[in-house]
Amino acid sequence: VELGAKSADHLVQLGAEEIEILAKSDVTCVLLPSADLYMDCAYPKARELIAAGARVALSTDFNPGTSPSQDVALVGVLARVRMKMTLAETLVAYTVGAAHAIGLEKQIGSLEKGKACDFAVLNGPIEELFLDVGNMPIHKTYSGAKRVF
Repeated sequence: VELGAKSADHLVQLGAEEIEILAKSDVTCVLLPSADLYMDCAYPKARELIAAGARVALSTDFNPGTSPSQDVALVGVLARVRMKMTLAETLVAYTVGAAHAIGLEKQIGSLEKGKACDFAVLNGPIEELFLDVGNMPIHKTYSGAKRVF
């Protein structure tokens, strides 16, 4: 925060004071639950961060050592099941929160006029998203105005 960072990652050892500082800042808290799964450590305090008003993003932290998975669906399941994030919070973390984490919130991250638009059409009810490990009910995917899947 003191150095003007745009984001801070992992954040598994936060106390109440650090959560308050992050909540009052413009820093995006990037939570990496698949790394926590592979390292067998505590999950970040997503509930406390969100309740305090901190901006949260989710990611895989894909790397060959501590997080050898790039499965965003698994991260979503861990966010909902282990970190007790709601579906809405998980979706916001993957979109708006992620855009803020990389400084592109004016260009991407939400469906608004003038922003680049990537989105998916689901096969089933949205409520089932990020609950079933190994099942990502994507019917179609669009990047801009072009169907890519």
